[in-house]
Amino acid sequence: MIQIRLFFSPFEWIIALVCLTFTSCNKFPGYEKIEKDFYVKLNQFGDCRPMLKDAAYSVLEIKAQRADSTDAIFNSIVYLGKLRKTEISGEKPSSVSDRLITRMELLNCGDNVTWILPFGDFDSTYLSGYGRYQTENREALVKLNINVIHTFDRQGFVNFLMQAAQQGELQETEAINMFFVDGNEHPVEQHGDVFIEKWNDADGDTIRAGMEVTMNYSTFLLNGTSLDPLTTMTFQFGRPGQLVPGFQYGLSFLREGERARIYMPSYLAFGEDGSSTGIVPRNTPVYFDVSVILVRNL
Repeated sequence: MIQIRLFFSPFEWIIALVCLTFTSCNKFPGYEKIEKDFYVKLNQFGDCRPMLKDAAYSVLEIKAQRADSTDAIFNSIVYLGKLRKTEISGEKPSSVSDRLITRMELLNCGDNVTWILPFGDFDSTYLSGYGRYQTENREALVKLNINVIHTFDRQGFVNFLMQAAQQGELQETEAINMFFVDGNEHPVEQHGDVFIEKWNDADGDTIRAGMEVTMNYSTFLLNGTSLDPLTTMTFQFGRPGQLVPGFQYGLSFLREGERARIYMPSYLAFGEDGSSTGIVPRNTPVYFDVSVILVRNL
């Protein structure tokens, strides 16, 4: 026979009253209240490394919407270099946005977290630049969801970019652009779909059609895989059939005495199907590490 108990002990009543009180105080059930108008909920736990604070690069899916409705502010895939508070929040981050970034740093690959925070604090971070939502009410709450898709060390990131280009998940030029997402030790120029990373400047002659050029060069896949040993070549610049189009175009921006790396998508290099020998795979960006030794008129 099933017995139904209609009365509770004084201790049970106290526990029930405390639970009811805390539930009514939290406007967002399922969220942990961190402080006034700042809530957090862990939707999914991931345990792969490195953490965001230790990662050289990361790929995040970031969604934002108004907390009081389903109106979306933005939904975007974001590529980040090293996570830095000043870059996310500006020179003087607010207390809430500072704590937001501090908590972001501790996320692992695979974590999915939602924060609820005032629009003013969200708007003080660079994340608001992805959306068009504006309001005069800086205290209006927004719901910010961050899904950490990947975290990488440097080599892992460039391997990811190359594979994403090969599989069509990223355009090759976008993959090259992402290669420089966290800045670079040397200045990078973009000329059309060719990227030139100059290692030094020189006062020598510029390379023009008809000039004789002597250079040392070697060829690499985007992830740094070497395709050939260092080679010395002397040739008349501008004659067809000597260099792949992207390499020839990149050289026209260099001078005698300069060293540079010239990055290009496959359609300006070995073709979208790769090299006939199979050494260069399909849809694979490459770069040439080149030193211009001598430039002279014939």
